[in-house]
Amino acid sequence: TLTSFFLAPDQPFVLTAPGNPSAFYAQFPRVAFSPDTGTFLVTWYVYDNTPGFLIQARTVRVQGGVPVLGPLFLVSTPTASANGGAEGAGAPVIYNPDAKEFVVAWAQTNADAKGPAGIRVQRVSTSGTLIGNPSSTSDGRDVDWPALAYNPKAGEYVLTYGAWGSGAQARAQKFTTGGSPMGGPVVLATGTGVWLPQAIHDPKLDRYLVLASIDGKTTGRLFDVSLQPLAAPFVLREGTIDGVAGYYCPKSSQFFAILQGSSTNDDFAAFVSASGVPGGVFSWTSNQPKLGNFHPRAAFNSKRGEWLAVTSENRTVLVGQRISP
Repeated sequence: TLTSFFLAPDQPFVLTAPGNPSAFYAQFPRVAFSPDTGTFLVTWYVYDNTPGFLIQARTVRVQGGVPVLGPLFLVSTPTASANGGAEGAGAPVIYNPDAKEFVVAWAQTNADAKGPAGIRVQRVSTSGTLIGNPSSTSDGRDVDWPALAYNPKAGEYVLTYGAWGSGAQARAQKFTTGGSPMGGPVVLATGTGVWLPQAIHDPKLDRYLVLASIDGKTTGRLFDVSLQPLAAPFVLREGTIDGVAGYYCPKSSQFFAILQGSSTNDDFAAFVSASGVPGGVFSWTSNQPKLGNFHPRAAFNSKRGEWLAVTSENRTVLVGQRISP
């Protein structure tokens, strides 16, 4: 089963359960929140004795302290083959406060009735209804690790992902808020190994910080809104095993990056200035787990002015750490 929970004193609740217990696998849940409707949208990869990995989702609302679950629905088609086995993959979801709708992305390795293989982008209403058909990148099936950012000033989405059909690259594709591609893919970085690229939008200076694991190093670089570099790349730390995530901190007007290191089993974090200067990298786990701390993520608490970082210790225990900017 795939479960979710609110911090104590609430109890976990089940998001999905297998229809075929002997052939079921759910992984990489992602979540976004609509403050306009008080609705969460949770997405995940699922294999339930199906032809391949599918993208499943459901809405969650909290009424009187009790979670109210919307019906399960497929974001992908029933015949999709999503790239659900890759480390660090997922079906990222973000909320657009201007259009008041969610957007989901995933890597799909096959063509189906709704389009070719590539990175798919699908709009979803706050009631859990698909809006129109998905759009797709033009790179073919050799792509993975999608991440989404929304630029409210330009009214556009920036999708970042890894591609290896013409050598290892970090690429980006812009989409309108209606889901239409804007031009073609843009190459952000190249190397012998490129993983997990993602763009974080700075709403004050209207620019992006792009993070990625490139040739064994977790790197960052500033780009303008046309996705042209503004400065030289910098190194945060060693490359990440399966998790790097970046955010914008509204309190300090800087970026926040967390990652799982490849040479140790600890998770690390760093703040990066708006001008692209990284601060000191620090470990926020230091628990020396046997297997590692996997898939670190964070969320900013605007009332307390601090971050909550979470990670999976040894794939058995959820660990959280408060971090001050």
